Amino acid sequence: MGSERDYPQPRTDLPVLQWIPRWPQRIQWKGFSSALFIAAFAVLVFVALFKGVANGSWLATAGFVGLAIVFVIMAAHMSGIAGIRCVSLSRRVRSCDHPLYGTGVEIGQQRLTYASMLTVLAGAMTYGFAAVFAWAVGQGSTLLPVGRDGRTGAMIAGAGVVLLVAMLLLVLLRNVVTMSIFESGLHRTVAKWRFGRVQVVDSFLVWEDIDDVVADDYVVHVGKSVANPIIRLSHHDAVLDDTCVGQDQKGELVVLAYYMVSEPNMLLALVNFMRQNPDERTAVTRTDAVEMLRPPLLSTRFRLSSLSTGTA
Repeated sequence: MGSERDYPQPRTDLPVLQWIPRWPQRIQWKGFSSALFIAAFAVLVFVALFKGVANGSWLATAGFVGLAIVFVIMAAHMSGIAGIRCVSLSRRVRSCDHPLYGTGVEIGQQRLTYASMLTVLAGAMTYGFAAVFAWAVGQGSTLLPVGRDGRTGAMIAGAGVVLLVAMLLLVLLRNVVTMSIFESGLHRTVAKWRFGRVQVVDSFLVWEDIDDVVADDYVVHVGKSVANPIIRLSHHDAVLDDTCVGQDQKGELVVLAYYMVSEPNMLLALVNFMRQNPDERTAVTRTDAVEMLRPPLLSTRFRLSSLSTGTA
């Protein structure tokens, strides 16, 4: 029998990136309470759904299925807002091989958020249409709340037509972003879907052409202001000024960190590491390179975030 040295031993010299909470992650108790409240409503909807199945009402069944989907996804979304997100390393952070740039780490765009939006719209649309049909055949009370079982309530529920249009627009008008990190630079691909036609915009930024890395927020106003993590890469590559997409500007390539499946602070740490450590960039060519993007445990992130803001 051969000795242990005859067998390949796992390497332990992979760079360990420090998780710095530029975008703190902490428990938001109001959001957590909202998630529990919505989840309780989801349970009630499932009870009503089972009753609809037992009564043999296909309209009630279809309507409550749609409503249950809406509440379940809303509860999951509120859990993310409450701080329960990026629990581990996504499977869509993986090694990749490119014919021009070699071996690196590929980071995909979040699919769950997009799929959740479509599913919520589809669920709400299903409930709306089912409520309208139920009212039309004299069964409005099965889906419409007490006091809303009338023409007005049916018309409000019929907003499913608007939801259908919104869902179609989400499918036909969207951007699909993929980012890869190689020893030589950062590669971003944006596939712009426009009514069935796809335009692909490729951008490659060499590490030496990056002048500054700035962690910033893209603020969206939807009822209240929501700050989404983005990474601004200031550069002096004039060629990239012809491939600006979305938030890009001349002399600046913007990585929508909130769009990607990797934890934003870890992504920022890897970008900074690759820019500042030219002698160690070969780390991304290793088969286990994805581990550099594995975030710390949730408890560790909560603790470090609290310490960074002095709320511990």
